[in-house]
Amino acid sequence: MDKNNSTVQIAFICENDLCKAANYVWMIISPVLLVFGLFGGFLIATSLIRIRIHTSPLSLFLFILTITDVSILCVGLVRLWILETWELDIRDLSNAGCKLLHFLVYFSMQFSSWILVCVTIERFLKCRCIVYSSMVTIRRCKLAIGVVFLVLGSLNSHYFWTHGFITTQNKTTCGVQPGYETFDEWYNYQSRFIYSVCCPILHYDDFGFFDFADFKRSSHVPAGIRSYLTNV
Repeated sequence: MDKNNSTVQIAFICENDLCKAANYVWMIISPVLLVFGLFGGFLIATSLIRIRIHTSPLSLFLFILTITDVSILCVGLVRLWILETWELDIRDLSNAGCKLLHFLVYFSMQFSSWILVCVTIERFLKCRCIVYSSMVTIRRCKLAIGVVFLVLGSLNSHYFWTHGFITTQNKTTCGVQPGYETFDEWYNYQSRFIYSVCCPILHYDDFGFFDFADFKRSSHVPAGIRSYLTNV
């Protein structure tokens, strides 16, 4: 009996030490990543604006992608840094904040993935379509961004009623509302994976393959590189 107790205690101490090490990493690395991410995002956004995002479809997509990635840093990384540093979850500060932060984190990650899909499709059409200029216009790009925004916003809108303040053992925290546990688990492990990973990767593979094939056949590619790529 004593042996079992000592084993459990040692395992607890080891896990505790590991958690402390992870906390220090979060406390030190997170601000560095945040500063570099915000500064880099600002430089990229400024450069794209100077290139005139209103006349270049690719620049428009990359500008939206930059803003989305910066929002992921602000919404996701900042919360985890505060949580690990001061043991304060900002989602527990208000019921509205709880719902909104859940929505923003998952919506922004999915939106970023699908904007990359838009970039891949735009590059594919640039390489394959003679009528690219008339087919891919700024107006249509804005329409595509709006459709992606509305679809993903609708798919993630359930966070506004499935999540909120719950009270357990006289303590109020942000979590899944009673009765929605099964739905939340299903959405986490299936739908979110499909929207964020599977579908975007399939698009990357499909259109990226044709982009790579066109790149190999391009006359602008040096002969030595083209010969190497042909054997890949």
